[in-house]
Amino acid sequence: MHIHTHVHTYIHIYIRTYIHTHTYIKIYIHKYTHIHTYIHTYTHTYIPTYIHTYTHTYIHTYIHTYIHTYIHTYIHTYIHTYIQEAEKTIAKWQIQWDATTKGRANKEYFPNVTERLKMKLRLSPNLTAMVTAHGKTKAYLHRFKIIQSPECFCKHGDQTRDDLLYDCEILGKERENLTAYISREEDWSVRKR
Repeated sequence: MHIHTHVHTYIHIYIRTYIHTHTYIKIYIHKYTHIHTYIHTYTHTYIPTYIHTYTHTYIHTYIHTYIHTYIHTYIHTYIHTYIQEAEKTIAKWQIQWDATTKGRANKEYFPNVTERLKMKLRLSPNLTAMVTAHGKTKAYLHRFKIIQSPECFCKHGDQTRDDLLYDCEILGKERENLTAYISREEDWSVRKR
């Protein structure tokens, strides 16, 4: 009987241990499932929500504030200041241009500095020579005693810039072509101002 009781006790302990272990395993699995659910919820809900909130609230607000406050203000101030300084410079330039006795030939074509700056002209040595009246005209070359006579080939006066552009009868056809071209292609007056 002693052995029977002992075996019975052993079996009873084994069964209780098994039940206890099984219960422990169920509790462990339950806790593991709960922890897994918590981790899943945390990684798929809280972290994305936090990141979304952070990026769309703080970063968006920072960028918006930076762009619309600092950069906008800086650019507005810079452009406004630049325009004011440019206007002051052009006004000062106009006063000096009006006061100078030099560049009289240029003033005949460009009396106003602002208007000249708005013009889109294709500059060339020939254009510069004609506007400044420092070109290879007979009157200019005669002035420096390079040639004997300042008279134009048309025999109606001295060969000056104005004679070539407006009066010389020999250049009538070229004058018409030039007038048609600059009236169409360039912001240029066909007459002196």
